[in-house]
Amino acid sequence: MIGAGQLDRRIQILRRAAGGNAFGTSDASGSFVVQGDPIWAAKRDLRVSERMGQQGGLSAAGIAATVVTEFIVRWSTAARDVTSKDRILCDGVTYEITGIREGAGRRVALVFEATARTDR
Repeated sequence: MIGAGQLDRRIQILRRAAGGNAFGTSDASGSFVVQGDPIWAAKRDLRVSERMGQQGGLSAAGIAATVVTEFIVRWSTAARDVTSKDRILCDGVTYEITGIREGAGRRVALVFEATARTDR
C-alpha cells in the first residue's frame, strides 16, 4: 500500500497536441499539452549518466547528462490512460516515459519509468 506521505510530488501528464497541417497530415512539431489534473506521486531517481556529446565527428561538443527516474502514483482511470507517448512534467523538468508497470499489487499503484536531460 502507498502511504499518503510518500506521495509528495505533483506531476502533470503532457500529451502530444492533436492537430494537422494544411495537407491533412498530423503535426509532428513535438508540442505537448496538459492532460487532466496534476497527480500526486512519489519520485525516486534511479541513476544518472553523463557522456561526451558528438558534433560532426568532433568531440567536446559538450556533456549530455540524463537521469532515469521512477514516479509511483495511485492507480486511477486517469493514470491508467497514460502511455509511453506521453510526458511527465515535475518541478519544471520534462521527462520522457520509457516504461509503465503495475506496482504494489493489482490496481493499487502504477510506476512510470522516465528519463530527462539534466544538462539543458
